[in-house]
Amino acid sequence: MTPARKTFRLVKQRRAPAIFRQHVRALLPYNQNRYLRYRHSDADSHTPWYGASFQLASEAHNISQGIDFGLPKFLDHYEAFFKQLVAQFDDGSCWLVTHDIKGYSWWPNDEPTLPALRALFAQHRVPNTFKGALQLTKPELFRHAREFLSYPTGVFGREGALYSDVDVSHGKRPLVIKISAHLNVDFLSTDQELVRAVVKQHRKPVFTIKPYRGTSF
Repeated sequence: MTPARKTFRLVKQRRAPAIFRQHVRALLPYNQNRYLRYRHSDADSHTPWYGASFQLASEAHNISQGIDFGLPKFLDHYEAFFKQLVAQFDDGSCWLVTHDIKGYSWWPNDEPTLPALRALFAQHRVPNTFKGALQLTKPELFRHAREFLSYPTGVFGREGALYSDVDVSHGKRPLVIKISAHLNVDFLSTDQELVRAVVKQHRKPVFTIKPYRGTSF
């Protein structure tokens, strides 16, 4: 008797689509107004936030010597670090990508900058004037990591022309990975011990790590 042959069908796994959310506040696991108040003023936000800014140790020296510190060098050092942070806290839910300044359109121009990210908006027929959040899974966030990291300095495609910082928030925990127009990546949380643990784990000679207001390492 000839044994029956087993046949296997390869099923191509579909990418989880990006979701564009117009109303952000109800999605975030923290009070956005209090977070932004902490970020942009010295006033009490009524919710304690703590943070660490991971800056390239050579940046201050380079600036003092008149050496150009540009986006390519920033990406060389920060893309892997950004992905490590995301992978460290990813629990299979989602990540929310927002502006650090409320009320800014995602695309203030039609210039051919950040083509993959602009194509994502076009694919979902989202207008340039969209001001909400992108809800992404880890694979989607990784796929566009390089352009999210480039976003604050790359929207206009001109040296010195900066736009809004980008906040990448965990979908369930009050923690934020901030992509700064000053070419650094910061980690913020309402849990100071968590910030300290991240600093301890990612302390490397390449980084100068500076505490946010009210934070101690």
